[in-house]
Amino acid sequence: MNKKPTIAIYGGAFDPPHWGHYKIVRDTLINRNVDQVFVVPTYVHRFGKQMSPFEDRYNMCLRMFNTMRSYRGNIFVDDVEKDLYDESEGRTVNLIQHYRTKWGTAMRIALIIGYDNWDRKDEWYKFDTIMNIIDEIIIAPKGQYIERSTDIRKAIANNKPYDSTITRSSVLEYIENHELYREQC
Repeated sequence: MNKKPTIAIYGGAFDPPHWGHYKIVRDTLINRNVDQVFVVPTYVHRFGKQMSPFEDRYNMCLRMFNTMRSYRGNIFVDDVEKDLYDESEGRTVNLIQHYRTKWGTAMRIALIIGYDNWDRKDEWYKFDTIMNIIDEIIIAPKGQYIERSTDIRKAIANNKPYDSTITRSSVLEYIENHELYREQC
């Protein structure tokens, strides 16, 4: 009997994406028996977090993840949230339902979430429905990935040094070319 392929969905603000995000995707592919990861930038943050424009975050994700040479063909950056967004219903449950409808039962679906969002699961819209639709939940462990998007934004806003030890150089170049985070924090 053939095993069903497992697709992991990794949604987030990715504002900006950094090496911690990269490591979560890489470690999921290596250690969790996952065949493909779909990185999905959030169109609107449901907990009210202010974010950079969607197109900027999507383009930075393309630069961060589409150059993972060892995993080419296994990682996809998907802009589907901008099409799914609806003022009242643009939520994780809609994203998961979208992929379940797209793939049916031919694929196993895993959801990757950070420990910080796992701690807030009681605030998620229809969390029980999400858990019934997915086949597996992958929680990125606390403390294992030290990079934080907030720290990157603050460093840039405060003209503090930053380099490619925090995120891919092509992401930093995008940030500089589009003058992101200069007026934040």
